[in-house]
Amino acid sequence: MTDNFVILVYAVVINRVNLSKSVNKDVPRCREDKEELLGALKQETVVLKCEVDANPPLVTFKWTFNNSGEPAEVPPSRYTASGTGSTLNYTPVSEMDYGTLSCWGTNKVGEQKTPCLYQVIAAVSNLHAEWKREL
Repeated sequence: MTDNFVILVYAVVINRVNLSKSVNKDVPRCREDKEELLGALKQETVVLKCEVDANPPLVTFKWTFNNSGEPAEVPPSRYTASGTGSTLNYTPVSEMDYGTLSCWGTNKVGEQKTPCLYQVIAAVSNLHAEWKREL
């Protein structure tokens, strides 16, 4: 009788541990809760690093671009991903390439509710700024 009681208590403890582990699963969310503002010249590459917190930490990513119209997906060949991070090397070529890039993470629990945001704006070169100052 005592042996059966010990086995029963042990099984209940195991089930509670497994339950508590499953409760702590989270969809990805941005590690930094702020929008990043980056200035870039045409043909200048800026590196966007998207870091998320997620459980389980195996995350797939997608990036989207929006310049005031409908968001467009960035092809996966343009960014890399590893674990809970993704990196996009972004190079604006024309005025239409300035706008908001959004990074979305997805794990087994689900898709990120709010993306990590990166606002890429046109920068003024130091040479151009020096020339304007002299006028």
